Amino acid sequence: MKKLTIEEHREMGNALKAFRNEHLVHYAVLIQNTTPKSSPQSRAVRKALNAIDELRSVMDSMAYEDHGDAPVGIYYGTEEKKGARAK
Repeated sequence: MKKLTIEEHREMGNALKAFRNEHLVHYAVLIQNTTPKSSPQSRAVRKALNAIDELRSVMDSMAYEDHGDAPVGIYYGTEEKKGARAK
């Protein structure tokens, strides 16, 4: 089976980070501030956030499995080489 390239992982990671952090979180706050916590809307937006987070997690694991020398954090925050510390 064909593996994603490191560049494909970066592109997907950037897209998922941007969608979640720049859009979905904002909409989640709006929805949760205007509907009851137990409403279908509030539950659905929390479910959407959890699904995006789960996808990022499994894709980050896949990037590491497919490319042992891949920077960590492709799907989260700033990329770092494994063993390196963020400055």
